[in-house]
Amino acid sequence: MAFVSDTIPALPILVVLTHRPGYTHPFGDRSYHARVPLQPLSEVAMASMVGSVLDSKELPSALRLLIAEKAEGNPLFVEEVTTSLLEEGVLALKEGRVRLTRDLAEVAVPDRIQDVLMARLDRLPEEPKRAIQLASVIGREFAMRLLSRIHEAGAQLDEIVGELRSLELIYEKSSHPELAYMFKHALTHEVAYESVLVARRKALHRVVGTAIEELYQDRIVEHYEALAHHFGESEDDERAFRYHELASEKSAAAYANHAAIDHCRKALALAARLGDVEEARILALQVRVAECCWMTSDFGASGEAYRAAAEVCPDPGEASLLHGFAGMSYLWDHDYAASERSVERAVDLSSKSGAKAGRAFARIVQDECQIVHGRALDDDTLPLETLALAEQAGNPAVHAWALAQCAQRAEWRSEYRRCIQLGSQAVEVATRNGAPGDALFASWFLAIACVCIGDYARGLGLLGSGLELCDRIGDRAIQARLLNTMGWAHAELGCHERAAEFNRAGTVLAREAVELGLVAGAPELYANGAINLAGNLMALGRFDEAAEQLAPIQEQFDDDPDPWMRWRWSVRLRHHQARLAFGRGDPEGALELARDEVERLARVPAPKLECRALEQIGRIHLALGEHERAAPELARAVEIADEIEHPSVAWRARSLRAELASRRGERAEADRERAIVAAHFERLAPGIPDQSLRRGFRELEQGILSDPLGAHR
Repeated sequence: MAFVSDTIPALPILVVLTHRPGYTHPFGDRSYHARVPLQPLSEVAMASMVGSVLDSKELPSALRLLIAEKAEGNPLFVEEVTTSLLEEGVLALKEGRVRLTRDLAEVAVPDRIQDVLMARLDRLPEEPKRAIQLASVIGREFAMRLLSRIHEAGAQLDEIVGELRSLELIYEKSSHPELAYMFKHALTHEVAYESVLVARRKALHRVVGTAIEELYQDRIVEHYEALAHHFGESEDDERAFRYHELASEKSAAAYANHAAIDHCRKALALAARLGDVEEARILALQVRVAECCWMTSDFGASGEAYRAAAEVCPDPGEASLLHGFAGMSYLWDHDYAASERSVERAVDLSSKSGAKAGRAFARIVQDECQIVHGRALDDDTLPLETLALAEQAGNPAVHAWALAQCAQRAEWRSEYRRCIQLGSQAVEVATRNGAPGDALFASWFLAIACVCIGDYARGLGLLGSGLELCDRIGDRAIQARLLNTMGWAHAELGCHERAAEFNRAGTVLAREAVELGLVAGAPELYANGAINLAGNLMALGRFDEAAEQLAPIQEQFDDDPDPWMRWRWSVRLRHHQARLAFGRGDPEGALELARDEVERLARVPAPKLECRALEQIGRIHLALGEHERAAPELARAVEIADEIEHPSVAWRARSLRAELASRRGERAEADRERAIVAAHFERLAPGIPDQSLRRGFRELEQGILSDPLGAHR
């Protein structure tokens, strides 16, 4: 549910949830939440409820006063106290009227709802009381067949359960595939369970677990979690370990990663207590924890689990790969020192064992470290050698990672066709290996490359599929980035209102993930979303709001030295700051910021960003009337955009060149540039999958052709 709540800002969904006062829910406090605290019932409302329980409109005033004093507006207390008084014989009903059988001053009514419920249970006859206690050990929900097996009351059990139903302590939950009941309230279940002596409770859990094994042999997989619980509570450590182990495997296969982690950790704790568990089983559990923590963006815990797995792994080659995985997890946790130590260990073990997979993955981590620090981006020697080594290693997961790494580099350098080829191969390898989660990273860059060259249908489809997968596996780090990328893609089509929804959702998710300590705290994760959102607001003419988005990002740039992708998001920050200054009527300030952007880009090969910066400088010079300065900047922007097949910069720069030609009186040249722009839109529009997006795209075309200086703001 937590992950659904992270996604709904971008979707037309209303989610209504309830919780008790004092309970801290896991969703945080968010701008799109509306909290409606329920107020205590008034005296009139409490009296009405009592009348409903007793099926009477006329109540003695003393009863009204007692209920008001004790219940204090709590509807459950009202219901249970009223029912308790009726069962105790303090109240009598005759012809729809309520009569007191004795003075209420002589009646001791507990102050806590738990005590009221306990008093009700204590008044039960022996067999119903025993039945409800046994049912409470089974759980909040219980199957009649299972209760019958452990109660041994035969045909009388139907009557006993019927009595509990008539007292409204339980109710029928389902009749298929078998008859099952449920405690009316969680507190009723809790009180019934606590009424069982600890020693007897432990014995009953063992009985329940054994009965489940016997009754559900043909459906035992459905009951792994319950069996782990019951044998754990009965301190049957061996069987509890086995069922936690099986439940973790089952949960991981269903992408219930948080449940899988919980079962793994409980199994590992039991293994430590047992002391003689096979090393291979410990290794498998540690690896499962590591993989699930990675998928849920708990990178530090993932690194620790991979390291622990490597330490117990008897095979040096496999251990080298596990140390490599630990290095990647630590890197994504921004623990650069721990990552380096793990990679060194991986290199050492792979060198001694000759393990190609371990060596290849260690190189992948080293290359990823270079990328996030903004180093060696123009040298593909390491990743290409690594890709060849990964292919030789014959490990599909490592091969998919190596392909994704090369695809990422290709996208950074605006080699979109190559990125698409490599990314598609990575997805194919991961899918063939039955591990679509391994393709998530590659799919992200594949989607970016598709949108950049104007293949909007495929790009948006990949982003949508990626977001669905993030929901399934519980990922936050990539989910936030995918939301921001979806926002950027919509902005490319001129649909800034919808783009803002995605960017706002991505920014909120990223910031909360950092604040809650779920992912590392570098600003890049939410800076990109905030910068994108500022761009949407500028396109919509809301410059003050855009400035509010950019100001804290600049503060983060000044205050946070974390190098994670700083080289890239700082360039994007400068670009949008220049756009803001230009939109606010400060072209000179905008020009200074845009030149700083170009200086930063001189250190890294990023043609897409370069042509975008040149287009903006040309725009500013044109606005200042500096035509001779505008011309070469726009010409170079068009040249790069055409070379990398990036139409969105090409059409903006060409529309500006058309404006420049018009000012110079070169009408034929202006018409030629406009015709090329129109041809871009005509070619790409049919491939846009959504009618409203196509409409926005056509409106973007009209804006660019009619007002090239103001269309992009």
